[in-house]
Amino acid sequence: MIAYLIGSFILGVVAIVFLLLYLTPIGPFIWAVTGLGLMIWGILEIQEALQPARTMAAAGAGPRAPSPGSVQPVAATRPFQFNLPEEIPTDLKCPSCGASIGPTTRRCDYCGSILQPAIDLPDPVHLSDLRVGQSLRILVPAGDRVYRVQGRALLGELWQATRGANIPWTFTGNLYAGFALQGTPNNAYLLNWQDRFYLFDRFQMVNDQHIQRYFLPYARAFGQSDQMGRVEFEYQGQRWRVVDIGRMQVIFTEGEGLHLQRGAEARFLYAQSGLTHLLLEDYRAGGAAQDMLWFGYQIQKQDIRYGSVR
Repeated sequence: MIAYLIGSFILGVVAIVFLLLYLTPIGPFIWAVTGLGLMIWGILEIQEALQPARTMAAAGAGPRAPSPGSVQPVAATRPFQFNLPEEIPTDLKCPSCGASIGPTTRRCDYCGSILQPAIDLPDPVHLSDLRVGQSLRILVPAGDRVYRVQGRALLGELWQATRGANIPWTFTGNLYAGFALQGTPNNAYLLNWQDRFYLFDRFQMVNDQHIQRYFLPYARAFGQSDQMGRVEFEYQGQRWRVVDIGRMQVIFTEGEGLHLQRGAEARFLYAQSGLTHLLLEDYRAGGAAQDMLWFGYQIQKQDIRYGSVR
């Protein structure tokens, strides 16, 4: 209140001074100069106020920033290179206890010895401690399933800085794990991708013509919406909603029972219909692999219970 009264008093004094000056011979000149100065000051203030809007408009003309609701891979500083030998050793033993170990094992599951792995790869984002030969119990909507891990694959996440046919795909640096499982009532494929976990227990081999007819138009539509649009399609009497699309490469495999090989590169599509989830793997250049269509469940990480290693 005091500041307001002081400001009003000063403004009144200035007004009286300008009024008295106007009555003098040079008064009109002083008023003209003051008016010109105020006009210039006003123009500068308007330009400053408009500058943030121009900056935002210029930023909007470039690549779109990821929206809060979408999951975007983090770009690596440099594309990752995995220098793996052509022949990966398989008959490896722990030097302390003689137990069988894998080529990427850093700690013996039997005696706890710290090991130097034969192949030094980064750990996958999740399920890094699930090994070939290990038993596990998985909770799905239909009940518990008991499996043994037959094979393990590490999948490298690929991305493009911007969309375009001539833009190279590079590694984000993230590895995700897939597992061939042996169990009842049938074998299965356990997969982690980003923050999602799946148990696929049914599959169907498909070819390029099948993919182009039933899936490709919807994958393109989802990509054109920056993976934010609601894209749905009919397949095998069910209505599916596209959840995710992208590309990955198989970096490493060990064990048995896997449907993919090291070096294979695939485009993928995830979709959902009620409690059923679908994964399409469309393999391209790289290693040989069969295009696959998987059906199963989305599960939570805590639904996977580890057992012993055999």
